[in-house]
Parts: sequence; C-alpha cells; structure tokens
Amino acid sequence: MICLLTAYLQLATNYELSRSRSLQYRMSGLVTCRLTSEKDASERDSRDKETKLLNLTRQLEELRDRLTESERLRTQQQRELDDLTSSQDDAGKNVRSLHFEISLQSTVKTSKSVETDLYPHMPTHVHTPRHIPRTAHL
Repeated sequence: MICLLTAYLQLATNYELSRSRSLQYRMSGLVTCRLTSEKDASERDSRDKETKLLNLTRQLEELRDRLTESERLRTQQQRELDDLTSSQDDAGKNVRSLHFEISLQSTVKTSKSVETDLYPHMPTHVHTPRHIPRTAHL
C-alpha cells in the first residue's frame, strides 16, 4: 500500500508539474505574443516616422528651390527696374529727374496758393508786391 500511495503522490506531483509547465508555457506564449505585437507596432511607428521625415525633407528642398528661384527673379526684376528708372526718355531726361521736377512744381504751386490766400490778410503798412518782376540776365 505504501507503494500505491507513493505512486499516487508521484502521479499527483507530475500532474501539478505538468500543469504548472503548461501554464508557464501558455504564459510565455502570451508574453511572446505581446512582445511580438509591441515590436511590430514599434517597427510600424518607426516606418511611419521615417516616411514623414522623408516627405518633410523633400518639401523643405522644394521650398528652398522655390525661394532660390524667387530671389533670382526678384534680383532680375530689381535690375530691370533700376535700368528703367535710370534710362532716358525722348527729351533726354531720366525718370528720376522728371519725378523731382514734378515734385518741385507741386511744392511751388502749393506755396503760391498759400501766398495768395495770405496776401489779402496782411497789414496795410507792409507793402509786399504780388508779382516781383524778373530782371534781365546780366
């Protein structure tokens, strides 16, 4: 009977060990599955970020090319504008001197209108002729 009891204890112990090993195996399988899933997610995230980085790098290069082209066009147009403003018209005057003359004429006209408006209000003891005759050149 002791033999039978010992056999039963061995059988029970073996059953518990196998059950424990089975549980450990299943747990390790779950852990392995979870780790594999996390690894796959990490790799997918890494690929997505790498793709995004490559796209942003390409966009940056395109923007740099566009900026370079815009700067080149701006410089070219500035040169053309400078050439146009410094070139002479039919009368032999350049555009800048024409703008200066127009500005000067406008200032003279404004001064004359102010003088005309102020002249009637000047005191009578001050004699200011409205028109100063030009003298002949000597």
